[in-house]
Parts: sequence; C-alpha cells; structure tokens
Amino acid sequence: MCIEAKNLGMKRIIVPKENAKEAAVVEGIKTIGVENLKQVVKYLNGNEKIEPEKANIKELFSNSKIPVLDFSEVKGQENIKRALEVAAARSDIT
Repeated sequence: MCIEAKNLGMKRIIVPKENAKEAAVVEGIKTIGVENLKQVVKYLNGNEKIEPEKANIKELFSNSKIPVLDFSEVKGQENIKRALEVAAARSDIT
C-alpha cells in the first residue's frame, strides 16, 4: 500500500500504529502511525502533532529471525504439503 501511494506521488500516509515501522521501510514517503480514527481527525485538523515513523532498515533485517516451518498445525492440504517437501528436498541437490 505504501509503495503504491509513493508511486502515485503521495508524500504522506497514515497507517495503524502497529504497522507503522513496517510501512516506514518505504523511503520517500512520510509514515504516520495512529492508534484510532479520532487521532487521525485531530492530526489532519492540525490539533495533534505526530512525528513520522523512522525505520532503520539494517537493524530491522539484522534482528529478524528466520521462522522454522512446521506443518504439524496445517490440517488437510496433503498434496500441497507433499509438493513443498519434494521441492525442499530437490533444492538440496545441485
């Protein structure tokens, strides 16, 4: 959403506070994180100042952990799980 907003020439985007760090990864657009619609109205009317979210891309990606995939909680989809297992096994062969 933020990438498309930037592509459309927008300079600022308002997103939920929980998504602000992720959205701030897009450079060239100010990301404003808000907690509720009341805060949006206050911000747009100039009654509340909210600093744009800053994202340290190097820090975000250096601390990220690669999740361990576990199919034990996936019910059904046996053909898809089998295809993924075969693809993973074949990726080791080079």
